[in-house]
Amino acid sequence: MPAPEPPAPADGAHARPDGPTGAWLPWQYPLLHRLVRQGFISAKWGEAPNGRRRKYCATTTGGRPELIGQAAQWRAVADTLEGLLGVPVPFPPLFGFR
Repeated sequence: MPAPEPPAPADGAHARPDGPTGAWLPWQYPLLHRLVRQGFISAKWGEAPNGRRRKYCATTTGGRPELIGQAAQWRAVADTLEGLLGVPVPFPPLFGFR
């Protein structure tokens, strides 16, 4: 029986490593697990083109608007911190929201 097809990350909401060495940052796995528990994303195991197992994540119908709202709140906090500190505050890149 073939493995189920993983969800395609067509909406740009797929997880990917973003550390300086291309490795996962320590906060990314707990965040992914929390978002799955909250129902904001779905996650399924599949096979990568190189044959290794890979977890594919995608936003759920109700999760996408919630995450966009949270991203807007973070941007407001980051903008305030940038104004106070005078240095750029990076946006967490996990879901590609800008």
